[in-house]
Amino acid sequence: MAQNQLRSQVMHLYRHPENWKLYHDIIQQQLDKKFIEVVTIDDVKEGHYLPHHAVLKNSATTAIRIVFNCSAKTKQNSVSLNDCLQTGPSLTQMLYNVLLKYCIRTYAYTANISKAFLRVGLQEEDHNYTKFLWIKDPNDPSSELITYRFASVLFGATSSPFLLQATLDTHLKKSNSPNKTEISNNLYVDNFQGTASSESKLLNIYHEANRELMGANMPIQSCISNNTKLNQLIEKEFPDYKVPQKTKVLGGEWDTTADQLTIKSVEPDTTNLTMRKLLSQVSKPFDLLGLLSPLLINGKLRMQEC
Repeated sequence: MAQNQLRSQVMHLYRHPENWKLYHDIIQQQLDKKFIEVVTIDDVKEGHYLPHHAVLKNSATTAIRIVFNCSAKTKQNSVSLNDCLQTGPSLTQMLYNVLLKYCIRTYAYTANISKAFLRVGLQEEDHNYTKFLWIKDPNDPSSELITYRFASVLFGATSSPFLLQATLDTHLKKSNSPNKTEISNNLYVDNFQGTASSESKLLNIYHEANRELMGANMPIQSCISNNTKLNQLIEKEFPDYKVPQKTKVLGGEWDTTADQLTIKSVEPDTTNLTMRKLLSQVSKPFDLLGLLSPLLINGKLRMQEC
């Protein structure tokens, strides 16, 4: 199954040279950083193979993401890797609370941890259960296949969110930082965002978060704030990074200059309207805080009438 899906993915990517190069470069970078490793002697009867595919992203740091399908099954009655993993308790902050806290103080900031999941090591005896295939020669899509395996926790495994958050929590509990609790509470998976009531507090949180997360080998990137002084500091510390005016914040768009959160509007389509289409239209806006309720209530009332 992994082999068949790879051949299909390769032929699709090869028709788009830019995406093909990005895909191959990501695998090479992960190999260079030792997130993955080559399987020198591959016993096909040992371990598990993961199919993978590309997802295009509108992101300044990640134009394309390789998604490994840990829920893939070889046949209907077989089990996937995720079926065999213990998910662990949810340690992630409630998204509603994260968004609500984001609106309560004068200054706000957001960032994310660079390749967060891949920075958590995987037990050596589990490496063979994360094998995947890729072609040996990037210039020849029909070349022989090479087997890799993860040496790190991968995005897509059902246990990964727990492993990441448990690692971060354990590291921060050992910290001497007076702001360690606030830093921990402002983490949502690999996102880091929060607010501060004063400029001095904002800068202090930024410096301490940088130091603490770097100590766990989890550097933050794509930092942005509605505070000019912090943005200037970020650009000074990261000369290759230009702080954008707008950024995504957990499903919404934040204009830091105007300091406004925006929810993407959906143009109503009333042609050939069906129950399914109406439900789709009403559900499209991501509005966890209920800010659009006055606008969406008519659509929900129509759903009840139907």
